[in-house]
Amino acid sequence: MKKLALVSLVFFNTLFALGQSNDMPNRKAATKKLVIDAKNTYTQSVKAGPIITAGTTVNIYPGDTIYLEVTLVGTAIKGMKTVKKNLNPEITLILTFDQHVENSTHKFMTLGIQNPFHKNLYYAASMLVMKSTTWTKVTVNPVLAEKGTYETWPQIIVQMQLSGWQFK
Repeated sequence: MKKLALVSLVFFNTLFALGQSNDMPNRKAATKKLVIDAKNTYTQSVKAGPIITAGTTVNIYPGDTIYLEVTLVGTAIKGMKTVKKNLNPEITLILTFDQHVENSTHKFMTLGIQNPFHKNLYYAASMLVMKSTTWTKVTVNPVLAEKGTYETWPQIIVQMQLSGWQFK
């Protein structure tokens, strides 16, 4: 009887584990705090919602690390999805967006992208700076094949949108 109960427990735990999805299409609600200087911070409430909008536009906020699995056919992107863990590093872009602070004062923001593919990655970026309601397009460099790149800006950026993804 104990053997049957143990086997049943292992079987159901295995089924439960296999049923767990690594997909993470939505972000959880969060409060983001950005440092301005030693006396001031900027606080932003981020609502729960999709990370990818309008097809392939990725919304990223300070402090985020996003794992973006990409399905390619040749050089054409056939699918993109955000995942909880980097279980498929050969097809997963890693996006990071951080604020850098020195002596309790904002210095700059950094967007990092790691590209595991054998092709260069091109994309477009727009930023929303603190206390603004207008999106600003910014120039970004391509991410070389099997490399990473970091872009920096001096502004306090509260959100970025990355779009127009292409492999060449």
